Amino acid sequence: MAVTNPAGRDIKKTVQYMESLSFDPTYEVLTRIPLTQNPISGDLERQVAIQGNPSMVLSYDVDGNLTTMTKTIGVKTYSKTFTWTDGKLTAISAWSLV
Repeated sequence: MAVTNPAGRDIKKTVQYMESLSFDPTYEVLTRIPLTQNPISGDLERQVAIQGNPSMVLSYDVDGNLTTMTKTIGVKTYSKTFTWTDGKLTAISAWSLV
């Protein structure tokens, strides 16, 4: 004896229905685990994979001005450089992979 799904289970896949199932329209996948695009690597990751505090190292010049900020997340290290002219902050670089 074959078993068939009741008519009530024949659900049309509307946008609203798919969004209610945590459908990610960017990657076109159904997710039950929250996913986030890592802004640095561009990879799709579980949120737990990129949470937490990175280790940070701050470097200063002889005048006490912040010159570099280095952060390590997992096995990757990133750096940002600060430029000072006559005691005034004049430029901040983008994060770069070290």
